[in-house]
Amino acid sequence: LAAFAYMKQIVNAWDSAQLLATDFVNDPKGQQETGLQVPEVEFTAEWPDGKKIQIDVGATGPLGTDRFMRREGRIYRGGEGIYESLRVGIDDLRERAVFLTTEAQCAELLVEQIQETGKRERLHLERDRSNGGWRLKEPRASRAEQGAAIQFVTGVLSLRADDFPGGLWRLPEREPDLVITVRGARGEESVKLWEAEGSVFGLLPGRNGIGFTTGNRGYSQIFQNQAQSLRA
Repeated sequence: LAAFAYMKQIVNAWDSAQLLATDFVNDPKGQQETGLQVPEVEFTAEWPDGKKIQIDVGATGPLGTDRFMRREGRIYRGGEGIYESLRVGIDDLRERAVFLTTEAQCAELLVEQIQETGKRERLHLERDRSNGGWRLKEPRASRAEQGAAIQFVTGVLSLRADDFPGGLWRLPEREPDLVITVRGARGEESVKLWEAEGSVFGLLPGRNGIGFTTGNRGYSQIFQNQAQSLRA
């Protein structure tokens, strides 16, 4: 899944770009003079209705802050900014949010955590449809303190991936330390998390089993002693 912020930055740069016509002809001589024989970048944009545009980016233009570009067989000049907007790595373009649901979209949150005793503790919050507030269903049904509930849900949903390990990746055979289930406007998102050597790791929910790790050592602490603070 692509990171929305990076994609928006690229889209905005190209949407606002102005291409200025040049006198160069798109033939071998013109391509050599503009660096378009072998473009540095080939940019293709497609729309749901089937429309497709390809822009080739060539050498630096006469101003030093522009680039020669080719679109539909014609050679133009465009700002360096639209070229620089594409200088991102694959990892930069990846969405790092583990949960795509936000607190405002969340209707139910269930957290299960293994305690030091081996017992699994459940913390279950559900949004009250009558007033939009949060209610605590487990470990004991009660009205939740709203400020603490919003802070807790936001904290849980804030988990982000720091790294995406490559190659073969096997999860531990032991039970996960945390199991988080989120239900809301985006459907259900569920993730199992393990802790080891100060890191939290698991598989991104609903994204074809992509593994991730995060150095968020305090993440599991979000769930420690939260039931008491959530009670109104």
